[in-house]
Amino acid sequence: LRRARLVRGFLDNAGRAGLYWPALKLMAGPTQALEPVPEIGWFAETGVEVNLAAGNYEAARRWAAFIDAPYTANRPSDPLAHWIALADIADPAVTSGHGRNLAAVEALAARGRFGPDLLHRLVTVLDALDIAVPMPLWDLAGRAPQPAGGHLPDTGVLSELADASQKKQFGRTVLLAMRAIGPGTADGAHMIALGDSLRALKRAGLGVEARQLALEALFEAWPRTVGP
Repeated sequence: LRRARLVRGFLDNAGRAGLYWPALKLMAGPTQALEPVPEIGWFAETGVEVNLAAGNYEAARRWAAFIDAPYTANRPSDPLAHWIALADIADPAVTSGHGRNLAAVEALAARGRFGPDLLHRLVTVLDALDIAVPMPLWDLAGRAPQPAGGHLPDTGVLSELADASQKKQFGRTVLLAMRAIGPGTADGAHMIALGDSLRALKRAGLGVEARQLALEALFEAWPRTVGP
């Protein structure tokens, strides 16, 4: 209990300083020493976040599932089931059945928990990674206002990116993807630049990097039971 409180307190302070993501990675070690038990049930969402940031996707699923039922049951009513969907998107080891937990995302989106920007970003990510987008999410995104903001690279960068990825020029593809995303994080990129970057990385054989970029594009705005 004391360790869980210390980890949460550290993350709260880091979040106020704008350092939440790197702080999550720093807490991977201390969190590994914790097991999902009812006494620290309030820590479950933090456990999910820490393990996602650290790339420990199976541990993230365990924390998301232990409150109600095993994640294999795919119950969209479970309060943290939408985090399992995000773990599936991020996990390069999941090569089939990516969308098995998207029902939880659909349920939250139908209740208005996904804003227009996040809805469009999610649909862009799923489509770029060749994950089947459920029709309810397509419909909701189609009715939501199109995001107008986000970083767009200079003219020609996206064409160069496509060319580099088709030629399997790994280093050039990564550098051009960085230019396409821009100086900020992936959640600040324009939808076109984000989708093209994900497709290029995947086409060039950099699937792990594409999944990591997808996670970073969605993570900050992902619905939480409590804010970071």
